[in-house]
Amino acid sequence: MEHLPRHRDTSEETWPRLPDLLDQDDRRLVILDDNLSGIATVYDTNILLDYSVSAIEELLTDGDEPFFIITNTRALEEKEAAKVIRNVMDNLTQAVVNSRYGKAVQIVSRMDSTLRCHYPTVVNAVQSNIFVG
Repeated sequence: MEHLPRHRDTSEETWPRLPDLLDQDDRRLVILDDNLSGIATVYDTNILLDYSVSAIEELLTDGDEPFFIITNTRALEEKEAAKVIRNVMDNLTQAVVNSRYGKAVQIVSRMDSTLRCHYPTVVNAVQSNIFVG
């Protein structure tokens, strides 16, 4: 283990700067999460269990805060999980178009569906449905 670099705690340097860094980035953060356990440590953040166009559109037009979309893909078989992700991405795209949302949308995939061998299918479903906002 001596050959490994020493751990460097950068939290004291990074965390105080985080609000400033976020203010410099104009993108809207949308986190796709495959189950509810991923949001257990998150507070003061909107969480969509319904990823309909109207639900997404409502959050897009109600502020600039990041929000989670719970996909529940961890509980699904691989093909069905990819189908859900494509549906979420289609709905997100339609919500951006309908609302004439003017900012770029940054998608973050916080899915550990890899435990069920959904990798890379689910990630590819996100990437193949990326839109320009």
